[in-house]
Amino acid sequence: MRFRSPSMPIIYPDEAGKPCAMLYRIVFTRQEPWLAVVHLQQDDDSYASPVASASVRDQVLNRILDNDLRGLPIGAVRLVGVIVLFVLNLAVPPQVLYL
Repeated sequence: MRFRSPSMPIIYPDEAGKPCAMLYRIVFTRQEPWLAVVHLQQDDDSYASPVASASVRDQVLNRILDNDLRGLPIGAVRLVGVIVLFVLNLAVPPQVLYL
């Protein structure tokens, strides 16, 4: 990757207004087409997930676009969600979902 930001927290509301949190980072592709990839990581399944809820996804993506990617054409942005699952204290390989 040409650029990779550190993981940063984002606080967002679920459909009922309950506060939720997750991590995200932004990476740029190394070759054409030049893209900014927004990598979402949900570590706590008690929070509403942008993978499962379109309204949560809109909240999270709009905030990131406004704060970090202002002025970038939407066609140059890709959203990737990663859900980390833990079963019996053993880490299961993350599921990568292209949204």
